[in-house]
Amino acid sequence: MVTIRGALRAFLVVGGLLLVAGGVSLWLSVPPPPPRTDGFPAGLAYGFALLLVAAGFGLGGLGLLVGSESAVFSDEQNRVLRVSGGLVFSSFVAGVVLLFGFNRLMLALDAWAGLLGLGILGVVVVLCWRAGEAVLDAVG
Repeated sequence: MVTIRGALRAFLVVGGLLLVAGGVSLWLSVPPPPPRTDGFPAGLAYGFALLLVAAGFGLGGLGLLVGSESAVFSDEQNRVLRVSGGLVFSSFVAGVVLLFGFNRLMLALDAWAGLLGLGILGVVVVLCWRAGEAVLDAVG
């Protein structure tokens, strides 16, 4: 049965993935700046694309953080997914606070990338864990 919480989680995760895909698509479609220009419009487009990617990961992380009891994942796996979602969402929050609150671009990018990497690692671990359980159930 679909619950409101499960539907919200799916909406946030899918919306986040769509934002990430849109940001990556924009990033890849920006033409190179013409010669003998400062490249400001291209740099602005790259910055906007990075903002879309960061917002998409933040939205997806919030979806994982909302959490929902799932028939696919065990309680421990859901717990790890919630912690991973917290890391991914906090990467967005830390990046925004460090960039706009303290005006530290490189520190914001480092914090964003580090926390995002840890969160994604947690999701990958859960997916591998679940795939291993499915293989063991099929074999044994």
